[in-house]
Amino acid sequence: MSLGRVAIFGPGLIGGSLALALKAGGSTAQIRVWARRSETLEDLRKLGFEHVSQSIKEIASETDLAIICTPVTHIREMGDELLKALPGTAVVTDAGSTKLAIVEKLGAIFGKRFVGSHPMAGSEHSGLSAARSDLFQNSVCLITPQQDADAEAIRVVEALWKAVGCRITKIGAADHDRLMARISHVPHITASALVNLVCATDASEQNYAGGGYRDTTRVASGSPDLWTEILMDNSHEVSDAIKILIAELEDVLGALKRQDATALHTILKKAKTVRDLYVGNQADYDV
Repeated sequence: MSLGRVAIFGPGLIGGSLALALKAGGSTAQIRVWARRSETLEDLRKLGFEHVSQSIKEIASETDLAIICTPVTHIREMGDELLKALPGTAVVTDAGSTKLAIVEKLGAIFGKRFVGSHPMAGSEHSGLSAARSDLFQNSVCLITPQQDADAEAIRVVEALWKAVGCRITKIGAADHDRLMARISHVPHITASALVNLVCATDASEQNYAGGGYRDTTRVASGSPDLWTEILMDNSHEVSDAIKILIAELEDVLGALKRQDATALHTILKKAKTVRDLYVGNQADYDV
């Protein structure tokens, strides 16, 4: 289906990659991009994008589909301003990695034409300079429609993410945040904690580490500003998941204290067995 005029608000890693992916994929959509900084607009023009502006009204006024790709707290903040600027028929979605608060706020503002989404793709790097056209290939995009969301709006949002290579899965906003706490948010905290453990006395000690440390801690290189917002926005689910992780570590600690090799082996075997069933995208990603 034709996406018409697509407006991307926030051309960082996700928004920039979305613009590049639509362009590279030969989409007939007119791609419009809003950015806060004039330097970013210059970079967009160098990449071949003509419809770019620092004016939300200018970008939003002739739009069929709006995608808000700013940090999660800014997504909610943009709702009221976009309501004034967007046509009343425009479909609205976002790319935030938390969903419940966003869906509640933007659903109240835009009604049935808002459909939340979260492409499960990314990198430890950020900004337009890290964007790439193949970022979403073979990734899952989680769609979080409200119960009364317009069926056509859902189809439009699904078509957007399919056009850039995503597979679509629908999930409730609350279930999304619970899932993200376990597969993304707490793993990020754990990676950061591991780096802080290894480097507690001498940061150079990590230079002796091999691939295991590198792979386990890669996401700790993500933007602290971005991740502080994500973790605070999903603090309840993240806190619950941390408690479960602590209980798992306590089991390991107990086995070590008891010198119980059987219990330790059982813990490790259970994790290996389940992890070996993992069939996700093996390329680098950071959701």
